[in-house]
Amino acid sequence: MNVVDVFKLIKDGYPELKAKISKLRQLDEESEQYKQVKSSLLAIMFNGTFNERNDNGLIDHSGLCILDFDDYPDNKTMVEDKARFKAMSVVFMVFISPSNKGLKVVVKIPPSTKEEHKRRFKALKNYFDSEYFDTSSQNVSRVCFESFDPEAYLNEFCETFNGITEERGHV
Repeated sequence: MNVVDVFKLIKDGYPELKAKISKLRQLDEESEQYKQVKSSLLAIMFNGTFNERNDNGLIDHSGLCILDFDDYPDNKTMVEDKARFKAMSVVFMVFISPSNKGLKVVVKIPPSTKEEHKRRFKALKNYFDSEYFDTSSQNVSRVCFESFDPEAYLNEFCETFNGITEERGHV
């Protein structure tokens, strides 16, 4: 499935996905039921194609990097960050996480090795300059669970972040 098709699934949803996401967003994140519902969602590997789900399984890097922003104190702060990210020239896609408590941001980067991917990820941390940036998702084999966000954003004409000359991402 190509990335635009994935975006359409996230934005438009389908009955089973909408039901799962609705249920997930009502459950306690620590509960066994939450974990079961979340694990039933499709896993998306935005960063590339793999022959196994680990960094050494990378076959072809996609030229994308998925970022997580978590632990927002409230919906207002999350929505403000979503608007800020949408205004950034390097942002390809933004959508609300399955839990409805975080954001997923996809950025275009040059196709990379697993080591170069981590270096660019660290540069993106500085670029986004957000206390909600999740540093644990730096590995190239990072999985992102499908979500449903009718307000998801896509900019197919965004710039590529090369991690060298960009300034901080305040807009």
